[in-house]
Amino acid sequence: MSFQDEIYQIADELRSIANSGLHYAENDYDRQRYEHALSLSARLVAGIEERSTDEIMQEYQGDLAHVTPYVSADAAVFRDGTILLIKRDDNGLWAMPGGATEVGETWA
Repeated sequence: MSFQDEIYQIADELRSIANSGLHYAENDYDRQRYEHALSLSARLVAGIEERSTDEIMQEYQGDLAHVTPYVSADAAVFRDGTILLIKRDDNGLWAMPGGATEVGETWA
């Protein structure tokens, strides 16, 4: 991975953390901290692309196609004709093992 790609990856991870934090923030202090993290992400991208931070922030705010930063991965594990299932804590239903992945995390 090139240095520029690494910076983009870091910026995307910061953006994901900030967006999640802003969604769940319960007070002004937390909101300000996550807005700052989002701004840091925009500054990184702006530096690479030689554009203004404000321009990047406008793009971040207008990205309606990116509804959630969450991608999940499940695993189908078979042995001797049976499948491994887990019982979920949140609703008591059975499911394949898996969960949400973070930005930059591989499914593996």
